[in-house]
Amino acid sequence: MNSYKYCLKEACDFLEGLNINEHTNALWDVLHRARWHKGIDWVRWMDENKPLVYKLIVHDYISKCSEELQREVWDSIKKLKKLDR
Repeated sequence: MNSYKYCLKEACDFLEGLNINEHTNALWDVLHRARWHKGIDWVRWMDENKPLVYKLIVHDYISKCSEELQREVWDSIKKLKKLDR
């Protein structure tokens, strides 16, 4: 439990350090879909995909990202989903 609290604190600190719009950002869209639609741990996803996070934060919505970036995001989510089985 303590290690999870530590990871959550690190994730919150990481999010607070990003220069993103609080309401519209591709990262929020991805985190929502990862957790609610795919059932993966968004903290783990962010921790393992920080370079991808930096690519996402310059976009308003995942649907406005390039197909290549969208594919990279969904592949990273699928990879975690398979690992959790």
